[in-house]
Amino acid sequence: MKMNSTRNMRANRLAPPASLLVLVVSAILVASPRTNAPEVSRHHQVISKLLDEFPYRLGSWVGVDVVLPSAATAILRPNGYVNRRYSQIGKSNDVVLGIIHCEDIRDMDGHYPPRCYPAAGWSQTGEDDIALRIEDSQATMKLYRFQRATQMGLVESKSVVSVFVAPDVGILTSMDSLKKIGDTSLNTSALGVAQIQLVFADELPTGIIQDQANDIFSEFPENTIANFMINPLRIVYPKEATLN
Repeated sequence: MKMNSTRNMRANRLAPPASLLVLVVSAILVASPRTNAPEVSRHHQVISKLLDEFPYRLGSWVGVDVVLPSAATAILRPNGYVNRRYSQIGKSNDVVLGIIHCEDIRDMDGHYPPRCYPAAGWSQTGEDDIALRIEDSQATMKLYRFQRATQMGLVESKSVVSVFVAPDVGILTSMDSLKKIGDTSLNTSALGVAQIQLVFADELPTGIIQDQANDIFSEFPENTIANFMINPLRIVYPKEATLN
């Protein structure tokens, strides 16, 4: 009995260090995810180059750079972006195309039309799904409507087409879906995410927005969206994280 008691005492003395070792190892695993893996870094470099070289001419549309507010860049810390007003040659049509890529999904939090437009004084007046073609595939995106009163007492309107594109998952239309992926692990969050917005300076009919958006998307460089969907670590997301 005395021998067993001695063994138990030794085991109890060893238990705290063993538990501490587990905690230390766990902390190392959490603090050192594969966020700096060479595959991820190369992938982000490819995306950055793709956006740097994004064409100013998209078929009959010609683009001019629009300054991205410094507050937005401070929050988003973009890996690369396009923020450009495209005007259609021979017509009065114009649209602001925004493509932004963040290296970490969590940095995109807040850059979402139902949040950022009301924060800038706009009131949301509508939200609908809109079917568009992009890279030979049909995709459902979100169409948001906003209004605000000008200093002259007039009503100003905007129509915003918005969508997220994440590795493996593809097209996402809601921030909740994106956050599910980002919350899966630091590894999945560090794969990054792209957001595409088309901003029309009026409350145009949905049919006209579809025609103009499809025309612009049809002129995107080949595999632009496919590159946003590449998972360099080949992580498989849980099914519930892929739901819109």
